[in-house]
Order: sequence, then C-alpha cells, then structure tokens
Amino acid sequence: MVRLIDLSDEKQNQAVLELVRKSALPGGFSYAYIRAPDYRNYASTQGEYQVFGIVDESASLLGMTQVTYDEVYLSGKSQRIAYSGDTRVAPEAKGKKYADQLITASCRLDIPVFGAVLADNALVLTKKLNDWRKLGVDFKIVGELRTLFFPLKPRLNRKLKKKTEKRMNVTSGIEIKIANQADLPEMESLWKREKQNQDLARSYASGRRFSDTYTNTAGISLSQTLVMRNAGKLVGFISIWDQNRIRRIEVLSLSWPYRVGRLLLKPWLKIPSAGETFNVAYAFHHCLDSEFQKTHGWAASFLLDSARVLAMQSGFTFFTLGLDSRDPLYPALKKDSLFEKSAQIICYDPTQTCAFRSEGFFHLEVGMG
Repeated sequence: MVRLIDLSDEKQNQAVLELVRKSALPGGFSYAYIRAPDYRNYASTQGEYQVFGIVDESASLLGMTQVTYDEVYLSGKSQRIAYSGDTRVAPEAKGKKYADQLITASCRLDIPVFGAVLADNALVLTKKLNDWRKLGVDFKIVGELRTLFFPLKPRLNRKLKKKTEKRMNVTSGIEIKIANQADLPEMESLWKREKQNQDLARSYASGRRFSDTYTNTAGISLSQTLVMRNAGKLVGFISIWDQNRIRRIEVLSLSWPYRVGRLLLKPWLKIPSAGETFNVAYAFHHCLDSEFQKTHGWAASFLLDSARVLAMQSGFTFFTLGLDSRDPLYPALKKDSLFEKSAQIICYDPTQTCAFRSEGFFHLEVGMG
C-alpha cells in the first residue's frame, strides 16, 4: 500500500537515501544519484513537497516517488502545479508494478501534474503511457526537453575567454559581469516580461520572492550569476547552479570501451572513473531579452560562453543547459555541446484547464521538476 513517508524520521530518511543509491542507471557508463546525508536537502529545494512510498511487512522501503508543488506560468497566467519525479523501485521489487501505484498516488490531486520521461526508447514510453491510462491517469506528451552538455577544460577556457573578449572589443556598449543586489530589480522585471510567455517558467508573487531564490536555494548565489548589459540596460542573465550540495552523480562502473575512450580523451576532456563524481554545473534562470536577441543573434551564445568560463573557473568539468526542442535558441546553442539527452515532458490535467499555446514553448531547467 502506498503511504506518505515522514522524512523527519531518521530511519525513513535513510531508507529513502539508500533506495535512491541502489537505483543505479545501468549501461556502459553506470552511475547513481547520491543525496546524502539528508534527502530533505534535495526535496525542499523547490519548496513544498511530499514523498510517497511502498513498504513491505518488514518495514523495508520497496518504492518511492516525490511530488513537488510550484507556481509557474501557463498560457501567460500564474498557476499552481505539481511535478512528479524521482520515482524509484528497489531492484528486488521490479516487475510488481509498484511504479504504477506510486504514479497513480502522486496524481490524485486537483491540479495539473507534470513529469519527464527519458526518450531513449519510444516503445517503452508508449507502453508506460498506456498502462497509466488504464489506471485512470491520462498523461499527454506536451513537449521535449533537450539537455545540452558542454565540456570545460583549461585549453577551452582560454579559447572562450579570447572569443568573449573579441566580441566585447568589437561591440560597443556590451558588458557581462558578476551580478549584485542592485541588479535584482531589473532581473526580476526582465524575467517577468520574458517568462510569462514561456510555459512552466517559475512565477514569483513578488520581487522579494524572486530575490530570495538567490539567497535561500542551496548552490545558487549572485556571486555565481552573470548579467549582460547593453549601453547600461540589462538584456540577459544566467546563474551557475552547484547541485553538489543537494545531489551528486557518482560513477559506479565503466565498460572497457568507455575506459579506453577515457584514456584517449584525457588531454581534452576529463571523464570520471569508477568511484568519482560527475562534476557538472547546471544553468539556472537563463533569461534573455528576446528583442535584443533578434537584433544581436550572437547574444545567447555570448552569454552561454561566459557562463562556461565561470563554471570552469569554479572547478566544474561539464556545464549543462536545458531547453525546449522548439526554443529558437536551441539550434544555435547545441552546436558547441559535446552531447545531449532528450526527455519527453508529460502532463496529466484532471482540471482540464491547461491550454498550451501552439506557437509557444516551455522554459525548462534541469533539476527543476
């Protein structure tokens, strides 16, 4: 039977941590998420949440899923939604349809529920959607997340710095710098103006709520945020999110082709070995003045290159950015990525109130739902 998990109970908290650790992603590059020492550090990052679990007669946790509540823009209006994610089933409990029970429990809400499913296998995804539909949970595919991974190396860092310096030398009035408190009102204004037209972008009830994001969210700070100005006017910003404080990606094993590739690529790219952490920085709150981008087609890549330099200087080996596949910026920004991952965005709307604009696209961030 599905029940709520009380993470304030240390035994239940540790059981959740262990289940996440055991739920390794297999393959030539096998890895697991580590959320120790307290799952609540991760779960509370977006605010209000619930964790559902399935426990056997001996009180062993066999499966879990998290529901996170958020306020986002949908069709230009602020709306409360839920994200369903971090669904895990213990290896010894596979094949018992516990994941279906957990998903069903997380969708017994009176608000739209969103999730993301890796798009590696279309047949598996179709089967999952059909199975959930039989249980009364009619998820629809509403979009596609493309997660771009950019390598960071000292040699690359020097190249990017020269590239950005050249752009600034030939473009009068353009400036990119570290953000400070004085920038926040303009950042909030630009965010609201641009993101209210992008579904799933987070909606903030006040400027204070927006500002608190940079002081109350683990791994995010103004010292790791870049702002771009044109003749003094704010036209874009982006933050480097260090998620190592709430979750780590630990490499469990490498197949022999990966081990050989790791040695061959060592001069250009650092691929972690078994037991090491995949040290990746995540883009957060990437926002650009759309009119400025129309007249300055290089603006998005300029801001991204500067973010990669900052991530490199902060000790990361990869930088990742999530975009809707329909986002006009996607084709240009993917050119410099080393590889990408795709996930289907799904939505179950029991209220029948979600109206996605055919001409619009989502604002999608990795690690935010």
